[in-house]
Amino acid sequence: MPVNCSGGTASAPPPSGRLINPVAGAQHAAMPAHVRPPRKRRRALRNACLAAALLALSAAAFAAWLHARAKASLPQLDGAVTLAGLGADASVERDALGAPVIRAANRADAARALGFLHAQDRFFQMDLLRRRPSGELAELFGKRAVEADKAMRLHRLRAHARDVYAALPAARRALVDAYAGGVNAGLAALGARPPEYLLLRVRPAPWLPEDCVLVICAMAVDLQHPDARHELSLMTARDLLHERVVRFFAPLVAPNDAALDGTTAPLPAMPEARHLNVRRLRSGGGSQRSAGIPARDLPDSGLPARDSPASDSSARDFADSDFPAAPTSDFPTRDFADSDFPASDFPARDFPARDFAARDFATSDFPAPDFADNASPASPAAPARLASNRGATQGRALRGAFVSPARAPVFSPRAPVFPAGSNNMALAGALTASGAALLENDMHLALRVPNTWYRARMTWTADDGSPRDLAGVTLPGLPALVAGSNGRIAWGFTNSCADTSDIVVLTPVEITPDYYSSGRKIVRLEDRTETIRVRGGGAVTFTFQTSEWGPVIGENHKAQRLSFKWVLREPGALDLEVLGLEDAASVAEAVDVARRSGIPAQNFLVADSAGAIGWTICGRLPNRAGFDGRFPATWAYGDRRWDGLVPPEKIPALINPPGGRLSSANQRLFGGGTLALLGDGGLVNGLRGARIQNLMADIAGEATPGDLLAVALDDRAPHLDRWRGLFLKTLAAAGADVAADADAGAAADAAVDADAVAAAAAAAAADAAAADAAAAGSGAGAGASPRRRKDRDALARALAGENGPARASVDSVSYTIVSRFRGHVADRALAPVFARCLARYPDFDYTGFNYEPGLWELLEKRPAHLLAPEYASWDALLLAAADDVSRDIKAAGLEPATARWGEFNTSRIHHPLGGVLFGLLGGWLNLPADPLPGGADTPRLQSPAHGASERFVVAPGREGEGIFHMPGGQSGHPLSPFYRAGHDAWVHGRPTPFLPGPAMHVLTLRAENE
Repeated sequence: MPVNCSGGTASAPPPSGRLINPVAGAQHAAMPAHVRPPRKRRRALRNACLAAALLALSAAAFAAWLHARAKASLPQLDGAVTLAGLGADASVERDALGAPVIRAANRADAARALGFLHAQDRFFQMDLLRRRPSGELAELFGKRAVEADKAMRLHRLRAHARDVYAALPAARRALVDAYAGGVNAGLAALGARPPEYLLLRVRPAPWLPEDCVLVICAMAVDLQHPDARHELSLMTARDLLHERVVRFFAPLVAPNDAALDGTTAPLPAMPEARHLNVRRLRSGGGSQRSAGIPARDLPDSGLPARDSPASDSSARDFADSDFPAAPTSDFPTRDFADSDFPASDFPARDFPARDFAARDFATSDFPAPDFADNASPASPAAPARLASNRGATQGRALRGAFVSPARAPVFSPRAPVFPAGSNNMALAGALTASGAALLENDMHLALRVPNTWYRARMTWTADDGSPRDLAGVTLPGLPALVAGSNGRIAWGFTNSCADTSDIVVLTPVEITPDYYSSGRKIVRLEDRTETIRVRGGGAVTFTFQTSEWGPVIGENHKAQRLSFKWVLREPGALDLEVLGLEDAASVAEAVDVARRSGIPAQNFLVADSAGAIGWTICGRLPNRAGFDGRFPATWAYGDRRWDGLVPPEKIPALINPPGGRLSSANQRLFGGGTLALLGDGGLVNGLRGARIQNLMADIAGEATPGDLLAVALDDRAPHLDRWRGLFLKTLAAAGADVAADADAGAAADAAVDADAVAAAAAAAAADAAAADAAAAGSGAGAGASPRRRKDRDALARALAGENGPARASVDSVSYTIVSRFRGHVADRALAPVFARCLARYPDFDYTGFNYEPGLWELLEKRPAHLLAPEYASWDALLLAAADDVSRDIKAAGLEPATARWGEFNTSRIHHPLGGVLFGLLGGWLNLPADPLPGGADTPRLQSPAHGASERFVVAPGREGEGIFHMPGGQSGHPLSPFYRAGHDAWVHGRPTPFLPGPAMHVLTLRAENE
């Protein structure tokens, strides 16, 4: 007989389903039908526990296997190993950080030994460096990398690298061969595949000599614009907006420049209502053709046709009269003058400047949720502000936001967006304590694990019997010292942002669009097919068209196809002549080598042991004829063209300038003919460069390496002081209590601001009252809700609580508030100005323009026709930007008083495979999340995943006094003791020696005949 759950005896229920014992049966009656009886529930729980235990055991077994196999792939640090091809024995001494000293008999043996070390410590990094420009990432990562590979296959860089290698002089080719032999020997000497290949379940392919050329191409992809986004953005603005809009918001020669020759220019006239009336724009229907993308991919613009058509400039290049000639300079130079250059038919114009963003190929060029950080824009790991350095993200955000800018997206809570950049400084010997010139270099790139650079010191005996002793950073994949010292000269680089590419507008033949006019010839576009091998998916074949000038990358608003011509593909633009710096003994010799070298065009600063300093462009430049390269142009008539490359002797150079100081920070350095020759490939505004110049001017003499390190680590931001004042005035005019709850000193300072606010508000009382009334619905002014007024009061109190100039320190609250306010004001003011451009071209990027001078004139003059219709006044726009800041801080889970900059600027330096297995390996592969000082437009430019990829200060001949920093460690192997060694000093800016320390490990590389 069944027993009920209470322990009593129960009879079977009658057919009607009623329970005879209602007390005992109530428990069954109350139990939902889907709930299992207790015995089944216990069985299910037991099975679940068993399954979890089995899963845990499997995971533990996998982890143990992975650890064992990964440990087997650690490089040998001590003892001896035979290295085929060596002419004589060599040795590798590693210090406590893993930095090696290579002692070889000759240059070829040093190259072979360096290749051996690169492969043992960094082969996966090398593999990605060669695969990205060649379009071969899908072989490792599968279909997620196919689109990135397609974009690079347009340039056919694998075939080009093969040709460049074949054309190298015999001595250079032999050096590359020795290095490649060392790489393959180092890879073969490992006890197992590097751990990345274990995770990906693939085997590494051998290193080919041509892969060294591809590594140079990878740097060009990072530092230049292979997608032509900068020039396409300029073209779109020119074609859709009046030329006065382009000149005003994108001046090249501007009031805030920091050129070495002192050239500046007044801001061009503000566009009038007849040129652009933002208040007449509204949401609507209609589709429009996009610039630079296939017509079939065009989004619905959401905008009506303009009442007045764009300037006729849409069909031509601007005439000379469209832009005032840039002022020339009387700045004395020793090695060049404007007269040295071929006369240009076009004066130096007001090109727009762009804050070039170095791209992280491992995490952003293809969607890789399992292998990279691809957080959504709303997550703390990815920035989503409109002024993103990623044009595609920006385009999507702005198109959505334009319907209602009052609801524009806010910054990502903890991931600020900064422009890319690098710093380079040199002090002549007359200003140093030692008499030798001092050089500082910190190249800012995307930060990843392992770090871009591989530290090394190499010694050998030259053919003439003289010793060579080089120290600095190398790039895995190349046999050269990229930046550092040879004991007689020290050198470093910053991206020159020179214009090294052009978009050619193809003039179609009426019969068929597949033909175009080239001079007096009618030429058919060539169809080319590329096959991409895909891991786990066979192969993908695609076809694209190319002209005699380069691949077709899209079409303009007139449906004319656009062809991309890139100096990288020009004969002679790539070589290994930069290796000549190893033998240079003076600034003059180094400048001569740099001007002949084929690398991506860089600002080259050099200092020598005799006290001289110099600057030039290292890398080749296009020799334009008939045009300046700012905008796309047709080359159909032969009057616009490239006449090869600029001859090395025509590359500008500057040696020993008056004052004994040189610096570069990616800004425009010269005007006049020099500017006309270099062009604009995305120049950065002059704020960071000006700050560096001011700090260097304070060094009166007897300088040591620590003095230049202090400049490089400077995180003060005086350019934000006026933004702080504007922010306080905005809040005070809206009734916020700017002095409440502050200490006595802060309250006094805030009261001064409040008094100034009161005076300004009284002078514009009518406008403020109207703004408050009209904006009540949007939360502005007196009509704001109590919650919003409380938020503004909290911002004002937090800002008033900090005195002194703005500083991007980890503890600064004011920097967080003011820098974000600056960004939101720019977004809300400029998004409507360029809305048509983004509707036409989704990757349009106005953040690359030097717009701040124009933005400030908008805020000072407050023109109604350039204010979006969503705002009743400029005051309402400013208040909306202030409210954006509140939302940012709340989204980060903070309050204004606790919104310290380090909470937002926290390092996110990840390995490309840090997201494997649902991110479980992140703690093993990624670097710690550290609060970082520094910000946009400060010498210590820093964001979570972008910043100084190395930092050193050195006087040639006195390397033992030098300073060195590097994020991450020397080794790319996560089980190596050198994986993170030295990283903490980079985070905190603590000086560490430039030269490797005492040997902790010694490995002998034996020649086969020994």
